[in-house]
Amino acid sequence: YYVDGVLSVYITMCIILLLIISDRKIDINRNYAFFVLGMIIMIGGNIKFTGLGYMGIFCIFYYILWLINAYKQKIFLKTFKYCTTFYIIVLIATVGIAGFSSYVMNTAEKGNPLYPLIGKDKVDIMSFNQPEQFDDYNNVQKLFVSLFAETSDVSEMIDASEKIKLKIPLHVSIEEVKQCMRTSDIRLGGFGPLFSGMFILMVILIIYGEYKLFKKNRYLTIQLIGIECIMTVLIFCVDGGWWARYSGYSYILVACAMVIGYNMKRGRALDFIYKFLLTLTVINTCIMMLAVPRGIIYSQKQYKTLKMIKNRCDKEDTSVNIALQSDSFNGNMYNLMDYDIPFNIVEYDDNLEQFNEFCFYGFEK
Repeated sequence: YYVDGVLSVYITMCIILLLIISDRKIDINRNYAFFVLGMIIMIGGNIKFTGLGYMGIFCIFYYILWLINAYKQKIFLKTFKYCTTFYIIVLIATVGIAGFSSYVMNTAEKGNPLYPLIGKDKVDIMSFNQPEQFDDYNNVQKLFVSLFAETSDVSEMIDASEKIKLKIPLHVSIEEVKQCMRTSDIRLGGFGPLFSGMFILMVILIIYGEYKLFKKNRYLTIQLIGIECIMTVLIFCVDGGWWARYSGYSYILVACAMVIGYNMKRGRALDFIYKFLLTLTVINTCIMMLAVPRGIIYSQKQYKTLKMIKNRCDKEDTSVNIALQSDSFNGNMYNLMDYDIPFNIVEYDDNLEQFNEFCFYGFEK
């Protein structure tokens, strides 16, 4: 199962908590808020390696912001001791305790805590997952092409000959809707068929809105600018930022635009942009949710197949043979382990039945 969506949720929760902790008008127990923030960082930092890096950047930004604010309020030393101690404890718990089997063991065995993401033995999973035309593009070009392309699952792995089709923002074709019904893991235009139009409105609202909001709430505006700058750097600089699966947190930029629109005094034009963006966001989200029913049915079908395999193995005292398309789909083995099903890895042949699109099975005779 993909964990990228879950990671984006944890990044979003991390940012929301940082905003809440920074707002002194909100009446909360800040010790408890910091405890929850620590739990979010510890869990999110062990979902994927990038989780710790992404959340760490936001935490560093707020750490500096809190210290500057504390200096102005003449409570610098108290704030420095509290925040520094908190982050040291969280880092030790995330990397040394919860992440012992990954960060520590990777360092001991591979000499690199982030293996296989970086280092001499790093694994490239992006090249064959991107369209062939992206081979000569930089990250900025890839992102803008993906934003303004038709929603489609174009890649070298699926069909290297298929060409990228650009479109007019806010135009939605029937084929794009059908693509959203087939899968939510879409490469080009994966943020949704309406996102290109949303992107333009979002940029207008953020740039002009923050100028007006700065006069009303300077501290909130500085926080939003910091979040937006970090997001922009991550999306443009991190390999794979063009693929919605790896940058689902990009929707936080839309949320920032919504916060700006909600908190500022809007004229007729900005009020229209704010409400139109809100409407497009709801419609775009609904379109992207079209794949959920199919996913539920697909998952239930696999659960039934697992139960059938388990019953037959127990009844006949046998094991099941499975063939995987590649090592990238070893997760199927954990499904069998969860059901305590004995299995053997074999080469594919025509006698095997399909378990899912990446795994095939057959019984020992």
